[in-house]
Amino acid sequence: MMQDHRAQWDLPMEQHKKYYKVTDAWEQVDRRDWLMLTVIFTALMLYLAFRFLLSTGYMLFDPDEAMSSIAGATFLHGGLPYVDVLVHRGPLLYLWHGVVLAVFGQFSYPAIHWSCLLYAVACSAYQLTRVQLCFGRFTAAATSIALLILATVWICDEDLWALNADFLMGSTAAVGFACLLQPISANPINKTRLAVAGLLFGMAFTFKQSAFIFAVVPGIVALTAPGLKIGDRLAGGFISVLAFLLPFLVFALHYSSLGYWTEFWEGFYVYNSQYTTSNDGSLIKNMLFIMLPYGVFILFPAVAAARLWRTGHIHNLGVILIWLLTAILVATATSRSWANYLWPLNFAIAVVTGISFNWLWRSRSLPAGWRRGGALAVTVVFLALLGTRVLLGSMATVG
Repeated sequence: MMQDHRAQWDLPMEQHKKYYKVTDAWEQVDRRDWLMLTVIFTALMLYLAFRFLLSTGYMLFDPDEAMSSIAGATFLHGGLPYVDVLVHRGPLLYLWHGVVLAVFGQFSYPAIHWSCLLYAVACSAYQLTRVQLCFGRFTAAATSIALLILATVWICDEDLWALNADFLMGSTAAVGFACLLQPISANPINKTRLAVAGLLFGMAFTFKQSAFIFAVVPGIVALTAPGLKIGDRLAGGFISVLAFLLPFLVFALHYSSLGYWTEFWEGFYVYNSQYTTSNDGSLIKNMLFIMLPYGVFILFPAVAAARLWRTGHIHNLGVILIWLLTAILVATATSRSWANYLWPLNFAIAVVTGISFNWLWRSRSLPAGWRRGGALAVTVVFLALLGTRVLLGSMATVG
């Protein structure tokens, strides 16, 4: 197997030893893995309980959810979004709502909530699987806790809790970026993985149009990934662009075949172009708005970048930096940003937080007792805060 790697990478044996050594350095074989799994499972159950109480206490969180449900319901009566109801989000969002309402009933809002939640949980699970493959179990565990913290108690805003286009778009984009992460000892990233990432980013684009920025990501990764020939780089970038366009073309061709291209384009693009970021001042203001709520989390991208650089994860460093940058641009694409725009960034911040905690856990400058105590304190405080949030939600629901 080592010879296969050497033939494909054409690298000296010494460098292969270095790659495998670096990979091993991330993994922490801990007999207390069951404790990590218990903490993650408990946090996930509390999160789902939190969402259950919210879904029973509030039928809808914001106008976006109401409009999406109305647009989805038009399918049940032979209508079409953009034609029979004026909407301006991506068509996949309305198709999602329409399918759920068709299966569970026209006013089954809890079914919409749970379909979105389960989809996001599945996307997060795949992301954590890739994080574990690349950086080890401890990093994946810390990433999951960070994501749950960001989704519940860190940024307490109903706009963030709303199950709208940003929630589904961010979850889908997270899977696309997870596809691009590579174990350091693996073969060079292939065209299939680039195409799948492009398709996922295209689906995110048809959930919400601000995800168009993600279209360039697989191409940049193809051009900068180590171990690829120039022909493979160009082919991978080209295929990923075609894959990105595919979901949009399916909807565009459908509306065009029915004679409704003008209505579709008006709602999908023209309306949205009127409130994009108009000047440098609004862009800076939006960036400050989205970064300030993260507080100490802002420090983790720099810590994670240093960790990835020192351990030779150059490919993954590039992917994560592109992830952070494009997620910030997506969140600031409009003239005013809201908390729900943070979803694509939340997934990226969670990953760099997990990588940072992996490094802090291994830091020899801190006594082992301090590291264990710190990890336990963070976990206990988080579970207490989340439990309190669930309790307050139940009290609000009963009231």
